[in-house]
Amino acid sequence: MLEPCSSASEPGAIVENFADATDSDTQALRQILPRHADNGVYLPPSQYEAWFVGLAHSEDVIQQTLDAAKRASRLPINRDDDFS
Repeated sequence: MLEPCSSASEPGAIVENFADATDSDTQALRQILPRHADNGVYLPPSQYEAWFVGLAHSEDVIQQTLDAAKRASRLPINRDDDFS
């Protein structure tokens, strides 16, 4: 199951407000977004946006998203990248 928000600074933390979002691990988010895109899942590019599942999403699409999240999370976050 996906966490309520994967960009929180603490694993499993729930982002409930602006202060929580600004505390997000943006370095990890910048590395995770392309990993999902490489698997055909295009996520919101900011810690201030949410993931939404709608009625148009089939079980197959939801499973594809879950599988991409598992693959993306298996790779380590490189803390040496400065992304400047």
